Amino acid sequence: MGNIKIKSTAYPWYVVFVLLLAYTVSFIDRQILTLLVGPIKRDLGISDTQMSLLIGLSFALFYTVMGMPIGRIVDSHKRTRIITIGIVVWSLMTAGCGLARYYWQLFIMRIGVGVGEAALSPAAFSIIADYFPRSRLGLANSIYNSGAYVGGAIAMMVGGLAVSSLDGMGTIKLPVMGEIFSWQLVFLVVGLPGFLVALLVKTVKEPPRSGHLAEHANGIPLSQVLSHLAPHKSTLFFLCIGFALSALVGYSLTAWIPTFLIRIHQVPVADVGLYVGLILVLGGIGGVVLGGLLSDWMVARGRSDARMRTGLLAMSLALVPVISFPLVEDLTLCLVLMAMAITMLTFPMACGPAGLQEIFPNQLRGQITAFYMLVVNLIGMACGPTLVALLTDYLFRDEMALGKSLAVCGGAAVAIAWLMFVLGMKPYRASVEYFGKTVGLNASV
Repeated sequence: MGNIKIKSTAYPWYVVFVLLLAYTVSFIDRQILTLLVGPIKRDLGISDTQMSLLIGLSFALFYTVMGMPIGRIVDSHKRTRIITIGIVVWSLMTAGCGLARYYWQLFIMRIGVGVGEAALSPAAFSIIADYFPRSRLGLANSIYNSGAYVGGAIAMMVGGLAVSSLDGMGTIKLPVMGEIFSWQLVFLVVGLPGFLVALLVKTVKEPPRSGHLAEHANGIPLSQVLSHLAPHKSTLFFLCIGFALSALVGYSLTAWIPTFLIRIHQVPVADVGLYVGLILVLGGIGGVVLGGLLSDWMVARGRSDARMRTGLLAMSLALVPVISFPLVEDLTLCLVLMAMAITMLTFPMACGPAGLQEIFPNQLRGQITAFYMLVVNLIGMACGPTLVALLTDYLFRDEMALGKSLAVCGGAAVAIAWLMFVLGMKPYRASVEYFGKTVGLNASV
């Protein structure tokens, strides 16, 4: 539709809703795999470590690698079109997982899901930054980010019922495709809604770009990108590593909590879907929205380091529940502590992307968001689930020690993330001041 001046105050929230819907579908497609660990391991004869590579590395590797060139495209091309293409690609690849007969085929399809989803967030965060003022950026990004937990909850609750119903059926015979495992049918079904969301994204108007550097109205040449990043190198290091380690804990928990409850507490898979789904809805969505509101509240009161300060508070409150929930024997107490851990880990989720929009001009927002996601997802998504599996398989050498692996991995990551936020607040304040002088904070809204 081209760049259109948006006058309605309600329309930006419609845009956030559509982007939230897209993010929700993306997380259903990536999260459903965590409920299928048992059936896939059984039918393909693979280990926890191999399964973790499907959950993490296969998706994250190309999700992050493709994010950088896509981010470059986001900064100079129509962002809504980029999102639409990405949705179609990841939906096709999710359905393709339902056709995989061997481990390597499933691995390749998961790579394809990652490539498609790499198009969404760099473009979405850039669009949101052009629709909202700085004082509402945390809330708008939080609502968008809550799609991860809406999608995760739907995947858990609906997927849990579906897996429970289909698991006893063995193989299913379909026209043309012949016999498939029951878990393959789940992939075929969850891949379909994405095509409808792709059509809905076509209704989103491309907003005019704001917060430009005047001397680079047509985009920053690739040869000059590093010179614009140099003043913020300390900020980038502490911000990216801090939020990446927070994400590492979150991804490792969401990857292994269903299996943990089934394996250690003998919870039926349908109940696992209900318990984890409710925790993601209440704790996940509540945490990410409250975190965004808190950081916006601090920004409005002159706290230029509000995004980093929110991360510090979250890690301070997350440490005890993250370490303790995998080790307690009582299921009710375990679930309560789990909900506390998820809430605190989601609290700062929107603050990293919102912080980047505050300190970089429009011509770099897609690229810097892609770089941020590269770091966060290589450390968080690619390493988190696999670190837990490696501890289980090679340190404790007992699949029933999964709880210990979750506690060790999560506790260490939260503690280091806390340190990164402490060390990062001063350079972040300097970056906000620098951006205010070179572009103007009002130009970033």
